[in-house]
Order: sequence, then structure tokens, then C-alpha cells
Amino acid sequence: MDDAISSEPEFVGTTGASTAVAGRAVPAPLATVVAVRGLGRLFAWAVLLLLFFWFKHIFTLVLMGFLAALCLSASLRPLLRWMPGPRGIKGFFIGLLPLCICAGLIFAAVWLLVAPIQRELQSWPQIEQRLDGWLAQMNEQMWLEPGRPMTVHELLRETGSWFANSGSFRGIGGALTDTVVGLVFVFIGTIYMLTEPSDQSVRAVMALLPARRQEQTRRALAALEPRLRYWFIGATVTAVIIGCTSLLGFWLIGVPFFIPLAILAGISEYVPTLGPAFAFLVALIIASTQGKDEVLWLAGLYALVHVLESYVLIPFIYREAVRIPPVVTLFTVVLWGGIFGIGGLILAIPIDLVLWTMAEAFIPGATEPLALD
Repeated sequence: MDDAISSEPEFVGTTGASTAVAGRAVPAPLATVVAVRGLGRLFAWAVLLLLFFWFKHIFTLVLMGFLAALCLSASLRPLLRWMPGPRGIKGFFIGLLPLCICAGLIFAAVWLLVAPIQRELQSWPQIEQRLDGWLAQMNEQMWLEPGRPMTVHELLRETGSWFANSGSFRGIGGALTDTVVGLVFVFIGTIYMLTEPSDQSVRAVMALLPARRQEQTRRALAALEPRLRYWFIGATVTAVIIGCTSLLGFWLIGVPFFIPLAILAGISEYVPTLGPAFAFLVALIIASTQGKDEVLWLAGLYALVHVLESYVLIPFIYREAVRIPPVVTLFTVVLWGGIFGIGGLILAIPIDLVLWTMAEAFIPGATEPLALD
């Protein structure tokens, strides 16, 4: 009789003053409270999702700023243990380091661009004539418009007309505004995370979660911080090496604006795959003003830097940080860029790390490699 009862499927039903939940008798008021809590949690997630899509722009700015501040604070937190003094004071000064570095890079790039731009503007007629000849040669080789080659003047006019008609200037202005606001949010958030004990923030997050999920969340947060730290340090070391290598290569080739282009090449390393390609395209456009030989040498330099990055730096530097399959990173860069914009491109790997760490904590075995026969 007992075996027959135990083999029956679990059910949910009500009988009198009690409710049967999963084969166990539970008082009706308690079962009602459990059901209401479940519906309330589902309703809260639905409202949060609706608000996200309704105010996606603001939520994206806040989420990406918070994640960037988390990466910076995780990377700088070891300095708090090394420096003496009150936590608030040393956290404030350590939090100012990223701001000072960014301001220094921007100042150096602008200051180094002023004199070369003035020289190039003085020799612009010769450059325009050389570019017109190059465009005419390309037109003859590709049979684009026989007898009517495109000139630099026409190309600039068509580009300006396209920007004016497409409303791209407003989009660029909005992007610059979002960038400035996001950077302010990142720097202030970094200083706050360094000056305030992390236990207070963790306790605030735990209070919002059910008791059965708190330990899993605590383990996930403990594993996430060193991963974000290793990623940021690895990306910074890679950016410095690539920037110095590009600086030497640009200088040897004779590319104008070689120092700002090297800074751009280094910063672009924070955006996997797409960032270095964009930096190479900018350098290629500038090198094309000098001649075909510079373009060929630049293509060879890009191939050398790509081999150095893919087969030496990334496997060595990221071995302790990013253990996500490369194919996942490749496709998620495009995915997060489409959802979160430029912030998603820059923070694609940290977003992957957050999701990967949560999957490890909440879904046991989800991140283990499959055993293929």
C-alpha cells in the first residue's frame, strides 16, 4: 500500500483546511502565502523587464557604468591593502588614478595632434592632388566610372551631404554626451566602491534575494571580482604592448600622427576583434595620403601585430582571467554591441564573465565542456 502511494505522481490540490503541495500536506494559509510570493516575484521581474525596455537608454547607461566601475574598483582594490591610512582617504586618491590617466592620454593626443594638423593643412593642396591621382588610378583599375573619376572634393561634399541628411550629427552629439555622462558615472562609482566597504553593498544585494539563493550569490560574487581584475589588468597590459609596438611601427613606416594613432591602437584593444580592425582602418586612411608603399607596409605591420596579439599575448596574459571559449566571445561582442551600444562593445568580455560566473554558481555543470566520443 505504501509503495503504491509513493509511486503516484506528485500533485497540487486542496482538501478542507489543508493543501497538498508535492505530495505533502501544507496548511492552506501557508500555501497561499507561498503562491502569492511566487506570483509577486514573477510580477516584479516582469515589471523590471518592462521598465528596462521602456527606459532602455537610461538603464544601459547605468548598467554599463556600474560594470565599468566594478572592473576598475576590482583592479585597484589590492592597492587599498598595500597603502596605509584610513580607507576613505586612500580609496579616494586611488580612485582618482583612472581619471588622471584618461585625462593625460586625451591631453597628450590633442597636444600631439595640433602641430601635425597645422603642417598637413599647409600642404593640403599637394595632398589633395596626390589623392585625386590615387582615386583616378583606382577608378581605372576597378572600372567604377570610366571617364569620370571621383575627386577628393566631390567625396567630401557627398560625405557631408550624407551626414546632414541622415541626422548623423545629432547622433554623434548624443553619443558624445552619453560618453561624458558615462565616464563621470564610472569615475564616481569607482571612488565610491573603493571608499565604502564591499560588505555593505553585498549585504544590500543579499537582502533582495531569497534565502536559498544567497549562498550561491555570495560564491558568485567572490569568484567574479578576481576574474574582472585579471581581465582588466590583462587588457591594460595588452593595450600597452600593442600601443608601443604600433608606435614603433608607425614611426618606422613614416605614418603621420603616429603617436595619436598608437594611442588609438592601444585603447582599441579593450574592444575584442572590432576595436583593432577600426584602429587599423583609421591608420590605413591616413597612410593612404603618403602613397602605396606606406599602405603595404602598414598592412604587414597589422598582420604582425595581430599574430603577436592572438598567439602570444592573449594566451599568456588571459590564461588566469578569461576561460570563456573564443567563439562565444567573438559572437557576443556583436550581440552586446547591438543591445548596449558602444558600452557593450567595450565591456563585452566582462558581461560574458558575469553571465559565465552566474551560470557556474546557479546551474551546476553548465559551463563544463561536453564529453564527445
